[in-house]
Amino acid sequence: MVLFCVIPGKHAYEYIMKKGYLAIIALCCAAMACQKNAGEIEKNDAKEPPVLKLWAGADSTVPLASLKLTGSAFTVSNDHPEIAQVTTDGHHLTIRSHKPGKATVLLKNEQQQQFKVLVWPIDMLSDYPGNWVSVAKDGMKSYVTVRTGDQKLTDSLYQALSLKLYDNGVSGTFRYAFTTGQFRFTATKTAHGIKEGTWTYDRLRLTLNYTDAKELYQVIPVQSINVIELRSVLTEALQQQFPDAGITEVSTHQYLAYQRFL
Repeated sequence: MVLFCVIPGKHAYEYIMKKGYLAIIALCCAAMACQKNAGEIEKNDAKEPPVLKLWAGADSTVPLASLKLTGSAFTVSNDHPEIAQVTTDGHHLTIRSHKPGKATVLLKNEQQQQFKVLVWPIDMLSDYPGNWVSVAKDGMKSYVTVRTGDQKLTDSLYQALSLKLYDNGVSGTFRYAFTTGQFRFTATKTAHGIKEGTWTYDRLRLTLNYTDAKELYQVIPVQSINVIELRSVLTEALQQQFPDAGITEVSTHQYLAYQRFL
């Protein structure tokens, strides 16, 4: 197995251009991932229950201590289980959100004390479009993973995909600006400047349509509601194209801060 570790030079890029691999890279395959600890807690005054906001479709696990809940054995009631499924193991509250909306969750401990939590899954991109910029902190930096059994192919794929990221993970670099209405977006995709297209979004799956290409991404909330990873996985498509190359993983990872959020 060959794992690419350093950026190749000019010849690798020329090789991939000649072979036409960029056309394959443009047809991205969405990745499946589990989103944990991706919620954001808002603690109100004593008269209002704490609010847990998260991307609709994402999961979150929250320590009960962070919600100031006391006890070790809880029963859970939920007025809208179709919006979010909520369970507890006595130490953590686990939320699996299904769709946008608000669900009031009532927890009762062994002393029959009751606690309310408002769970609020939000369709962030569709309902609150905004600007996304690169994040490069706390170990979050855009990167490319290429694992194949062919060193020349590994080098070429890595070079081409790295060029697509362009910003090299520099914090604050403009990446995407989304608008509603006609669902247009602009993006700094290459050193040649701004590109435009249309977008669709459904439950953590983002599709960007350019004039000459379509890109599919999995939106993965990380740390809080306004920091995300855009992940694109090309493994299956490239395995079909190069069945004897020993390809085990090809993916890109972009970390972005969402500048308009609740």
